[in-house]
Amino acid sequence: IVINVTGPIDCSPIDYEQLYAQAMHDLYRGERYWFNTEDENVMTENNQEFQVMPVAEQLFHEYFRGAKEGEECEQLLAIEILQQLQHDSKIHVSICSIVQFGRILQKNKIPSLHTKRGNFYKVIRIKPGRG
Repeated sequence: IVINVTGPIDCSPIDYEQLYAQAMHDLYRGERYWFNTEDENVMTENNQEFQVMPVAEQLFHEYFRGAKEGEECEQLLAIEILQQLQHDSKIHVSICSIVQFGRILQKNKIPSLHTKRGNFYKVIRIKPGRG
């Protein structure tokens, strides 16, 4: 959880007995102690300004977008997209892990097709490479 600090931080000792008593009281009353999907979405949205977008993700958004349903597109493996980004941008993108880049594509809701050869992402080139 990320917060903006707007004043001095209270560094006084924590009263663990009181904290435990309060937690047990809330549990016995049936209070929820986990994050649900809505909570996670709110936290993600609120933390957006603190997140650093990886270079590979920034380049993806500059050169590609996810295809819409029924739209003619290229179907590329994550490694093929990364290689194309490096070639087109002339920027060395550390081949993080292909799994990590695949997660980035999934997080951005890039449509994909699972095959025996792997996950192919349905993408549209929005900026031509420099050759």
